[in-house]
Amino acid sequence: AGGTVILVSSVVEGAALVSTAGGGGAYLTYDAGFDGRFVFGRNTTDAFGGFAIDAALLEMTDVSARNLGSRGENPYVDQGGTSPETPYIPGLVGGAEIYGLSYLSDNDLLPLLCDCPPGAVAALCLMDNGPAGLAQHWDGFDMLLMVNLTDNDLMHPQVGAGRAALLPDIRVNGYGRSPLFGGAGPEVLDNLPAHAVWVTLVPEGTTDFNMLADGCQLAYAESLGDGDVLYMVPEPTTVTLMVFGIGAAALVGRRRRGG
Repeated sequence: AGGTVILVSSVVEGAALVSTAGGGGAYLTYDAGFDGRFVFGRNTTDAFGGFAIDAALLEMTDVSARNLGSRGENPYVDQGGTSPETPYIPGLVGGAEIYGLSYLSDNDLLPLLCDCPPGAVAALCLMDNGPAGLAQHWDGFDMLLMVNLTDNDLMHPQVGAGRAALLPDIRVNGYGRSPLFGGAGPEVLDNLPAHAVWVTLVPEGTTDFNMLADGCQLAYAESLGDGDVLYMVPEPTTVTLMVFGIGAAALVGRRRRGG
């Protein structure tokens, strides 16, 4: 028999030729068996970039019929009282992870941030595929990015989605911090460095976006569409709310429709 070949990752790029041909028995008196299977799993909408010869191609999907690859529990999203599994993101500092610092800066997102109001110190952006350097055709997920817009560290940054007031500290992880490789596990970021971009993925249709840092007003939006941005400003000396497009208590937000 041809056996089974399994290829599962979060993102699979490139092409391959896979053969699980059966019928290789040396003696005609034995049943040579059938061709095998090629099991393919990924979290993007990209088709398998190759050929499966003499093999049944089986593509992994989740309960929502979305392509299914490597995923892990995401503590930054609440979905009915639980943390859903979201895809690992390749290309983060420290390696592929559910969340973490990217190699991007706020300058890489200037087209998205062109409506930034005066005094804003951070932005929370929702994107369909993600910016250049992280862009993938995620199947059923959007990319959420927290961006430091200033020349200074943003102290005690927190982000959450799916439930109002969900605000876990942002963390970094990766295989180097994994206990499997002798690491101590996820590390809380006491500050988001100047101009840095922290990212994660959220299921499509997620609502209730929250962002907070020391010395700032809570930024909250009940909903964000792809290309929309929520801005955060420092706490004023006198209580004056600035609202751009999204009405909510203690927030500064401006919705910009992405291209």
